[in-house]
Amino acid sequence: MSQREAALPPTALGRSRPALSSPALLAFLITGLWAIVFLLPQLPQAGAVLNLLLPDYDDAMRLVGVRDLLAGQSWFDTHQYRYLPPEGVVMHWSRLADAPLAAATFALTPILGQRAAEGWVALAWPPLLLLAYLAIVVAAIRRIAPAYVAILAALVGCQMVAFEYVFRLGHIDHHALQVVLVTAAALLFAFFEDAPRAPVLSGLLCGLSLAVGLEALPFVATIGAATVVAWAFCGSHVRASMVRFAVALAVSSLVAFMIQTAPSLWAAPTCDTLSTPWLMLTAGGAIIVIGLALADRMLSTQLHRLAAAAVGGFALLAVFVIAFPQCLGGPYEIVPEPYRAIWLADVVEAQPGLTRLASGSDAVFRAFGPLVIAALAAGVLALRTTGATRRMTALFAACLGFGVVLSLVQVRGLYIASAFVPPVAAVAVWRIIEAVRARHMTKFRAAAAVLAAITFLGLPWSVPAFAVRQMAPAIGSAERPTSDCLLKENLSALNRLPKGVVLGPMDLGAYTLLYTHHAIVAAGFHRGVEGIVAGIDAFDGSEADMLRTLRRLAPDYVAVCTEWAEAEAGNPQPFSKTLAEGASVPWLQPIPVGAGSLMVWRVRPEAFPPS
Repeated sequence: MSQREAALPPTALGRSRPALSSPALLAFLITGLWAIVFLLPQLPQAGAVLNLLLPDYDDAMRLVGVRDLLAGQSWFDTHQYRYLPPEGVVMHWSRLADAPLAAATFALTPILGQRAAEGWVALAWPPLLLLAYLAIVVAAIRRIAPAYVAILAALVGCQMVAFEYVFRLGHIDHHALQVVLVTAAALLFAFFEDAPRAPVLSGLLCGLSLAVGLEALPFVATIGAATVVAWAFCGSHVRASMVRFAVALAVSSLVAFMIQTAPSLWAAPTCDTLSTPWLMLTAGGAIIVIGLALADRMLSTQLHRLAAAAVGGFALLAVFVIAFPQCLGGPYEIVPEPYRAIWLADVVEAQPGLTRLASGSDAVFRAFGPLVIAALAAGVLALRTTGATRRMTALFAACLGFGVVLSLVQVRGLYIASAFVPPVAAVAVWRIIEAVRARHMTKFRAAAAVLAAITFLGLPWSVPAFAVRQMAPAIGSAERPTSDCLLKENLSALNRLPKGVVLGPMDLGAYTLLYTHHAIVAAGFHRGVEGIVAGIDAFDGSEADMLRTLRRLAPDYVAVCTEWAEAEAGNPQPFSKTLAEGASVPWLQPIPVGAGSLMVWRVRPEAFPPS
């Protein structure tokens, strides 16, 4: 009998032997679920993605960066030179996330042409990453449970509302890649005691995920803490796994940093990307772990080991706070108030999840509800299971709990945390089924457990979301209305104008770079502080605010999206709305571009009134 089979309940043995145990059939079924449940409902969006109408301006800016890389811009140079020219803005995104997109585009360009290649890569990359995520989860589940449990995990994953965004067609930002990397690293933790290479691979994946984006940091820290806690409770037989993980994390994060960062910037303490502050944490953590391992014989009790680990951890955090206090406030702190609050009010993923829940947001309820249920279920499972299942569910309980807290602070906390819901949901349902089969539950408890299992799915959470909307109808959405201003054909009309610098709404900025040869002033990226200030002053402010912005930054064109301008609320009315309604000023010359809701003016500095 295999180790996996020995861990199964008696009722599970002999019932998972049908053809489902065939890897080929299991792969076929999982791929079918992926295609039918996830991919098929999204196919109506495929045409827009192929036409490069990407879901988010982050995706558009990512593709612009990939284009620049393929056009010969240095691997180490992440400037976007057409954003606030002539100096440009250094983007904080990882070249490691650009690399697969650039490689695939480069390979397909001789066959399809560059624009078609970009469209097909944007279309295929996110769902393929979801397929990779499902394969990783299924492979891990099959080591501890029957085949049908893996199918349950895939089914839950394919219908998750958070994944509808993270793995959405055209969503080529780094979130999907992070989900795959962190999930694989966390699942490997379950097998630290069984496979000597598991902690090394987990540490490597954690280091790579930090290089891709620091959103992974809380979950990497949780995995690291879990290895230390496992050593504290289990003793010396997991000591080697703890050391392997910590050293692999420190080395891989350093190597990834060196691969994607110019040598001239190696000493720069940037807080929004992998750099010296965060490398100090990974290296310091490795040193502390090695010290704990060397002192293992002197730390004879669980309490002693926990105390020693806590002292080392708090000392490391204290050094970090003293050495890099600028990193404590988060990346958005560089944007001054009141501009930061105004800008973030239009960025849904940066809003507090509590605010979105109070508004009755259906998507947030459907993502947040299963997260909470999975956190509770994982905690219960950790207490009632053993071996690899206990290690997995205990770690996932911590990650999910952390994810719940992060999501209440910022909606984006849902992205990675949601990755832990499908495995927990599948194992929980499996345990319920086995308990019912073994008659360990009364009919009432069995019915209640089945009803509770349904809450792992997103759809039932639409009911409380609807109820909240009825009670609080005055709380609106922060999302802008959809607009034809972002259509390629309308921005192509702007592209026909002589090359220049465009001052447009922040949400238009990345798409202007993607579809036109123009440079831009305003876009919603925190390192471009001047662009955020200009976008708010010019389009939320008065005529004097726009005129002052034009004097300061000297753009060639002003672009206004009439649908967005009409949605602007303010007292007094923003000048951009007055302009969209047909107002005329001598220092702006209308240009008839025939671009739907997109209106364009040429700036006439010679007609500026005296300052």
